[in-house]
Amino acid sequence: MRVGVSCIGTFHAFQLAYQLQQREALSYVVTGYPRFKLRRWQSGVQDNFIHSLPSCGVLGYTVRKIPRANNTVISLIDALASRYFDLRARRLVNSTLDILTIWSGMAASQIKKAHAYGVKTVLERGSSHIQFQCDIYAEEYERLGIHAQPITTKPIIKRELQEYQLTDYISVPSQFVKKTFIEKGVDAKKILVSPYGVDIAAFHQIPKTDDVFRVLFVGGLSVGKGLHLLLEAWHELKLPQAELVLVGGIRNDGIQPFLERYRDDYRYIGKVPHNELYKHYSQASLFVLTSLEEGLSMVIPEAMACGCPVLITVNTGGGEFVTDGGEGFIIRLHDKKTLQEKIVWAYEHQKKAALMGQQAQQTIQKYTWNSYGNRTMKHYEHIIQKSH
Repeated sequence: MRVGVSCIGTFHAFQLAYQLQQREALSYVVTGYPRFKLRRWQSGVQDNFIHSLPSCGVLGYTVRKIPRANNTVISLIDALASRYFDLRARRLVNSTLDILTIWSGMAASQIKKAHAYGVKTVLERGSSHIQFQCDIYAEEYERLGIHAQPITTKPIIKRELQEYQLTDYISVPSQFVKKTFIEKGVDAKKILVSPYGVDIAAFHQIPKTDDVFRVLFVGGLSVGKGLHLLLEAWHELKLPQAELVLVGGIRNDGIQPFLERYRDDYRYIGKVPHNELYKHYSQASLFVLTSLEEGLSMVIPEAMACGCPVLITVNTGGGEFVTDGGEGFIIRLHDKKTLQEKIVWAYEHQKKAALMGQQAQQTIQKYTWNSYGNRTMKHYEHIIQKSH
């Protein structure tokens, strides 16, 4: 088997490429990152497999460094960069491939060339169906009275929808995402579900150093992550000897007024290097994530690997790892009453919550990147068998 991997960024592309390399199935991985930036993300992939197209990635990277750059500008620049990347990466597609795996938004030209050679294509989509994604953000902005920029543009939506039609298969990380695709009319047989892995060695538990009941949020501080829902619920509880800790950068999506309104209710740590996050997970009594939508939030398995029970919305995709009442709790979006009840339960039953954390730690051992590689290879083998 020979598989090409194509992604302008990093995401989990290099974890996938490494798993393919270990199974002697990797043909190449192409990225928009310059080589000197790849050392952190390379994940053991040998240099000779890597094709770097830095002129494609630098545009999107640069615009994100501009203060107050809005979503529309970022989306337009990303669209241009992705289109350019697609055209450049297309040159690598060849008849020796069995499968080409490409990240969504940058795939149409590569898919067409692959099909001309008889190569099967797998489109990687790390979030919900793009129409579902846009709809849920628009509804939340309207509900909150926020005049925020749309999360993407009509040309990008059109391009993604074209890719959904063109590709042979769509790989998604959770049943939640699969459901959004089916609801939008995509054939269920076209969708492959393969939950991501977690680096068990990097995320491990260390002793908690105090007896404070600590609720932890990790991720971009944003409406998209549902932080406003957590802030409101936490503010109303007013639990003694308890704190809410926020780790991550602040997004420009309308969250700022909520951070100001509830500024006395949380402790803000800011951005933390990825390899230091285990220290914060280990000091938490409960990890909470109330996202509007995600494909599969990677902070969930990271927290679980550090022995932390989790309280998440269905829309995080975390149901791949968590059973309600087992490793933590799964609630519906906007269910403030249940959100508060579960926080209070963990507060009043801290020993039982800690046992949930132990169960979470045991469960997540089955979801390493190697197990992700095994699941993905089974999908690929099935694709090849069907094509013969």
